[in-house]
Amino acid sequence: MATNIPSVHETYAYEAQKRLRTDGLLQFQDVQQSASARIRHLAHDAWADEECLSATEPASTCAKRTKFLIMGARVGGIVSAVRLILARFSTDQIRLGEAAGGAGGTWYWNRFPGLHCDVESYVYMPLLEEMDYMPSQKYASGVEIRHYLQKVVEKYQLHHRIILGTKVDSLRWEEQDCVWKAELSSSHDPVLTRYEPPVNAWAAEAEFVILTAGYLARPQVPTLDGAGVDSFQGDMFHTARWDYGVTGGSSEDVFPQLEKLRDKKVGIIGTGATAIQVIRCLAKHAKEVSVFQRTPSAVYSRGQQGTDTKEWRDKIASAEGWHRDRMENMTARMSRSASSGLADLVNDE
Repeated sequence: MATNIPSVHETYAYEAQKRLRTDGLLQFQDVQQSASARIRHLAHDAWADEECLSATEPASTCAKRTKFLIMGARVGGIVSAVRLILARFSTDQIRLGEAAGGAGGTWYWNRFPGLHCDVESYVYMPLLEEMDYMPSQKYASGVEIRHYLQKVVEKYQLHHRIILGTKVDSLRWEEQDCVWKAELSSSHDPVLTRYEPPVNAWAAEAEFVILTAGYLARPQVPTLDGAGVDSFQGDMFHTARWDYGVTGGSSEDVFPQLEKLRDKKVGIIGTGATAIQVIRCLAKHAKEVSVFQRTPSAVYSRGQQGTDTKEWRDKIASAEGWHRDRMENMTARMSRSASSGLADLVNDE
């Protein structure tokens, strides 16, 4: 069937205009600072292991001076710490502050049904050579990535160097002392707001500060005209804080059985990468699903496949430095800087 290219371009331009707004990020609420307790609850850390948190060293008793202070025990923070260790710095010289109740960043928070990484796992998952790890699939599930990051933390003995439930409030460079001075606040619940003051405020000094904060760990909720989202009287949660108590199932299953939705009508706002994955799971279990869409998403076949052990050994991870080579190959292909003769190692759409 012939495609009317000008018509397609016109459609894309029309849909794109819906997303070009003068209010920018103001179209979203700051969930943690909302005056509505119902909205603030959308950022609640349901995954925090309170027993583990209580057993860890209180922030107030930690050494106040460290060589490296890494803000964020997310992928970037974990990798930064490991690289320092591989460069022969000791774990005692490293501290990581993390707002969540556990390490992993977006992979700690996001545990919704059907979650997979949309980048090839052989490229995306860090430190595969150092960990001698073979992902089970071309596109790893969120469950596998979360468990893998926990293994990295355990192997390099970082779990005792992470201060959980901690956020940085200010950073100041002291030229005379050649040191960074950080003001931090700690709580077992990282939803620290003006309505829920922090449990403990403390200060720390570091020779080097590494910021690894990302924007994927904070839930976004639209600011709507009229009554707003918080007026909804039924069960409500953000996909990045999935409530299995409402839906049934477990965060340890890639495709959990959402048995509590059998007689439920479910509404989902948005059609981004999260919705594309979760809607199929909702449709399978819920009585009725309504999708509220502003603009349509481009959807392609995932091309999922299990990792073949022989192919992994003989072709993918066959030589030292293969991981960096593969990452650079994908970057070159995506940025269109690759030479015409460069082989496509990833072969991703």
